[in-house]
Amino acid sequence: MSSNRRLAFCGLALHEDGQLRKTGRTAEFEDRRAALLGDALGLARRTEALIDLHVATVDCRDTMNFCGNEHPRTLAEFREKVLPREGAFKRAMIIASIYLDDAQNEIMKNTLGAFKQASMAIWLNLPDEECPAKKESYYFETRQLDWKRFFEASDAAIGCLKGILNPEILDRLGRAR
Repeated sequence: MSSNRRLAFCGLALHEDGQLRKTGRTAEFEDRRAALLGDALGLARRTEALIDLHVATVDCRDTMNFCGNEHPRTLAEFREKVLPREGAFKRAMIIASIYLDDAQNEIMKNTLGAFKQASMAIWLNLPDEECPAKKESYYFETRQLDWKRFFEASDAAIGCLKGILNPEILDRLGRAR
């Protein structure tokens, strides 16, 4: 095989000025390859953000459900158990929001509101010596965890994320096996 044919096979051509240059087909291939890699990286980032949001949602819901029934006894315990979960959910929601449509973002915002209400109710149920707030200055609805809203919002968020992460086509493919 001649050296010019070997170069062409590698997607290169020797030009009159003595420079090796990529042929048009190689450049097109590399452009397509770069686009595919970019798409794959974008899909991986999107999937990771949505999985992180799902994990943060379940973790926050489970922690607040537990602490709403078995109230923390100290402010330190509240800060250790409840606040980090709420913060992790909010952070994951903000990151994932760029991948969600308006309706999905609204579901996540409602869930954040329900988590904030639950966090406030848990905080206001700390023993008086641990809670610096004047509890009587808060409405009864604020002091009591709104369980209905809490579970409806968190279930909607989890269902929404499951729908995004496990599209119907994947469910059908799984059942076909």
